[in-house]
Amino acid sequence: MKAVPYVLEQYDFHWLTEDECKTNIAKHFKKYKAVDNPVVIDMLRVKGEMELDETIRRFKTPCHILYLLNTDIDDPQSIEEKSSRKEYMKIGGSDFMADFLQGK
Repeated sequence: MKAVPYVLEQYDFHWLTEDECKTNIAKHFKKYKAVDNPVVIDMLRVKGEMELDETIRRFKTPCHILYLLNTDIDDPQSIEEKSSRKEYMKIGGSDFMADFLQGK
């Protein structure tokens, strides 16, 4: 949870709030609250550490991070609404995809 501000800054997710992300990360933890086998608990802990390490080292693409931070990832409309300027689609300050599709 302490890494959320860093991840939001590094991946430039300015439209997501820290509280929203922390709530969604907590949902991932709560999925496994009924697990009581020590071996499985240890495996889940190690997998969580690996996820965090890969995220901080920027081995993950933005879509992987959005899946973890935003439960609305399956609804592209919600992401589009949250991003007023759609900067996550721009490369180098230009609207790359629109220019590409227009043959520029």
